[in-house]
Amino acid sequence: MCGPGPSPQSAESSHSGHKPTRFPCSRQNIPADGIPWTTQPSDHIAQGSTPAGETEVPAVLDVTNRSGDRVTARLPQDVDLDTTPSLRAIGDRIIDEGCRHLTLDASRMACLDSTGLTALILWWQRLTSLGGTLTLSSVDAHLYDVLRRLGLDSVLTITPRTAASDPSDG
Repeated sequence: MCGPGPSPQSAESSHSGHKPTRFPCSRQNIPADGIPWTTQPSDHIAQGSTPAGETEVPAVLDVTNRSGDRVTARLPQDVDLDTTPSLRAIGDRIIDEGCRHLTLDASRMACLDSTGLTALILWWQRLTSLGGTLTLSSVDAHLYDVLRRLGLDSVLTITPRTAASDPSDG
C-alpha cells in the first residue's frame, strides 16, 4: 500500500551496477536528516520522550484523549518498517499502563505495510485477551478495502473517514 517497488527497468539496471529505484511511503515532509526528535512532549508516551534522561524515540503516536481504560491516539503518516518498532513500543506501553480500549485515528496515515499490519494484529490480540477492543477510525476507502480483503474487518472495529475528519480538507 506504500507505493510501487522497483520497476522492471530498474531491476534490470541493478544487474549492470545501478541501484534499483525504490519509492518510499511518503517521505516528502521528513527532513533529510531523519525524523525530528521531540523536545517538549505533553505526553511522554504520545510524543516519544522518556523520563529521567533516558534515550528518546521519534514521535510516532499522538495520544489525543485518555479517559480511564480508554485511549485515542493518532497514527503517523507512515506506518512502515521505519516507524513500526517505535510505534509498537509506545502502543505496548499504553496497553501495559492499563488501556483496554484503544482507538487509533488513521486520518493522517498514507502508508501501511506488513510490519504495521502485524502491530495492529498483535495489539488486537493483546487487547482482546484482556477483554478490550481495538478500533481504527477515520479510515479512508483504500485502506478499508485492504483491511477488508485481509479479513481484518471481521475482527477490528473500523469506522470510515468522514469529510470532517479528512486532513486534506484543511
